[in-house]
Amino acid sequence: MPKLNKTIFIVTAIIFSTSLCAQDKLNIKFGKVSASDFNLPENRYDTAAAAVIIADVGFSRFEGNNTGGFTLVFEHKQRIKILKQDGVDAATYDIPLYVGDAGSEEKLESLKAYTYNLEDGKVVETKLNAAQVFKENVSKYWIRKKFTMPAVKPGSVIEVSYTISSEYLFNLRPWAFQGEYPRLWSEYEVMIPEYFYYVFLSQGYEPVYNKKIDVTQADFRITDSRTSTQRADVVEVKANVNANKWIYKDVPALKTESFTSAIRNHITKIEFQLSSIKYPNTVENNIMGSWQKVGERYMDDEKFGFAINRPNNWLDDEMLKIEKGAANDLEKAKLIYYFVKDNFKNTGPGSLKVADNLKTVFNKRSGTQAEINLLLIAILRHEKIEAYPIFLSTRDHGYTNEIYPLIERFNYLIVDVVLDKKTYYLDASESTLGFNKLSEDCYNGHARIISRNPLPVYFYADSLKERKSTTVIINYNDKGESEGSFNSDLGYYESLSVRNRIKEKGQDDFFKKIKSSYLTDVDIIDPGIDSLKLLE
Repeated sequence: MPKLNKTIFIVTAIIFSTSLCAQDKLNIKFGKVSASDFNLPENRYDTAAAAVIIADVGFSRFEGNNTGGFTLVFEHKQRIKILKQDGVDAATYDIPLYVGDAGSEEKLESLKAYTYNLEDGKVVETKLNAAQVFKENVSKYWIRKKFTMPAVKPGSVIEVSYTISSEYLFNLRPWAFQGEYPRLWSEYEVMIPEYFYYVFLSQGYEPVYNKKIDVTQADFRITDSRTSTQRADVVEVKANVNANKWIYKDVPALKTESFTSAIRNHITKIEFQLSSIKYPNTVENNIMGSWQKVGERYMDDEKFGFAINRPNNWLDDEMLKIEKGAANDLEKAKLIYYFVKDNFKNTGPGSLKVADNLKTVFNKRSGTQAEINLLLIAILRHEKIEAYPIFLSTRDHGYTNEIYPLIERFNYLIVDVVLDKKTYYLDASESTLGFNKLSEDCYNGHARIISRNPLPVYFYADSLKERKSTTVIINYNDKGESEGSFNSDLGYYESLSVRNRIKEKGQDDFFKKIKSSYLTDVDIIDPGIDSLKLLE
């Protein structure tokens, strides 16, 4: 971080108050719940809901630390009423915290959580104990703090507040104004010093109740306690702070429906991406970069570009066995694809890079989703077949952004193969997929071919077309009983679903479920499934 007057500046904690009209202020006080607070105006939310979020308030600001840098501080307060037994799930919290390469993690602080129940007209308070908060390791870069509120039942009111302090300025907390439960009040305020430039990414269809944008001037205390001298350098400056505040009222719940993408693609929310940093008297530091910069960075990465582009001569002997009988490059590509698909176990999601090296993945015969497909690319390139990695986001992960290179929005890697000017898309991490087939989850819009010149590619759900035919022949025997035959030719993705079900539970269970679906007693004679192993 650059120095100012031979010092590194740190922002002191500054809390600003934004004046709003009286009717725009939240009329509850966190930390105090009375008997009257259990009565909610039913005309403001869907009474069929299992729970209702009475108030959801967030505040992000910058303040100083003693290590020569900035700290992002996020404060969150929430009050919820549980209406039905199904709403008890709203009392379970899952708070993600980022972990850096050096092992320094974001800190969850000042956690206060209470459950309130109304018993004989009196409010009974139950406090969450620290021992009830658990830490879960999610990945190399993320952990979760999880807890479930005590003494929760239909009719309970729960209240949770906490603070997260973070040294990672790129992780300015997003905010969802909408979700699984109705929200009577949702408010978020973000205060950003002029040194930091963030891209604001908003989505959703709900109208904002109140939005306020303001610029104030703040006193910044600049210090560096890490100097070689015993006395820290200190200087004070004034700087502008950009204040943004959003308020939404009476926001209805939004739930996932059949044939729709992830709920996160449709809810009303605001997200932020750190674009650049510009300190006084210094050159602007472009953080976000461009798609080309992203491509160059990945292709120069030892765990990505170098892994798939190096000679990988250890494959020489293996290829003689894998490609045996191939008459052309397309047949060769198919043999390589089915070799990887059939012989390597998918250990689950991970990063979009290789954790160790591809030779280790090959010898272990297992790897993450991305590692298996990166290995496929490396083998194809070893055989001089044009192949590229593609980053995409699956439906349950949300949409990507075509304009800004927001890599954290991508969670899946597939393979782009070009043969005789024709493109094939492969995913060897799914054992029941055929050549040039992707799962439905991959059809989620914009994706990126990762190279030194990353190009967009699109997988639209509308491009998926299924055709299913059913033939039923019924006649009656001499006894007046109905007999007949039933034949169903499924579409590709319904076939894929059947293959996965049979792989998991067996063919007998599959026909047992069909038989039990009839309203009357039936006998199924000579059941069979054709082309079960013909994955294309």
